[in-house]
Amino acid sequence: MTPPTLLMGFLIATGLVVVAGVQLVRAGEELGDRLPIGRTWVGLVVLSSITSLPELVSSISASAWIGKPDLAVANTFGSNSFNIFTLVILDLVYRGDPLATVYGVRHALAGALGGVLTCVACVALLASRTGVFAELPLTSLEWSVVITGAYFAAMALLYRFESKQPRENTGPGEGEGVVEATLVGEQVWAPLLKRLGAAAAGVLVAGVVLAYLADQLAVYPFSFGTLGETFVGSLGLAVSTSLPEMVVGIAAVRGGSFGMAVGNVFGSNLFNIWVLPICHMFSAPFLETPFYT
Repeated sequence: MTPPTLLMGFLIATGLVVVAGVQLVRAGEELGDRLPIGRTWVGLVVLSSITSLPELVSSISASAWIGKPDLAVANTFGSNSFNIFTLVILDLVYRGDPLATVYGVRHALAGALGGVLTCVACVALLASRTGVFAELPLTSLEWSVVITGAYFAAMALLYRFESKQPRENTGPGEGEGVVEATLVGEQVWAPLLKRLGAAAAGVLVAGVVLAYLADQLAVYPFSFGTLGETFVGSLGLAVSTSLPEMVVGIAAVRGGSFGMAVGNVFGSNLFNIWVLPICHMFSAPFLETPFYT
């Protein structure tokens, strides 16, 4: 495909992300109002998992089907870096007090755990590739088990913490959630789940298309050569697959669901690190493949 065709496809897929992302936030708000854990946990788990599916699909494709694990690793860390930048964009969209002052305490633990999990993944890469941590002679399989265990331990800790917090109905613009909760409780679950599934499918399809277009751009023979796999993985592919997080976050902020918006960002960063062991699992042969090297 030519660059104009790639650009046109990118714009169409981005438009689909915007439309599906707005619907996803609305369904997520309703889901958070029905569940006792509230919107913040929905953002940390449900929305973050859905918006991170493009990273998961593109990383599995890069490591297992294309045989380029470096692109998967670059996509993971590049996406997490862009997600942090998304917080700046959300502050600009809100134009009020920094979101950190609105729900800083509630999300401090999620951000800290994301940093810890990122450090564990970095140690795995350094120990496997450079031998810096020679005292940790773990195999790739053992590192995948460590990262997976750390991820689920972090999610369990976040669940216990969030279940003890009051429902996020005191933030600016979020008071409507209390009234909505009494109304939606009388309705059936099927319409909500259908809307949530349709929006999730739209985000997933658009995200996969964006990842495919970024991969095509990486190998396109420009006059100066190709852009390179690592560069595109860190920037082009990472930004493309992180667009769902940004769009969903902006839609959540505009709707007043600040806890859901910030929770989606930190939850996505946690999920993205877990993508590395998942990519390793899809590498063949799984038990012998030195994924982190």
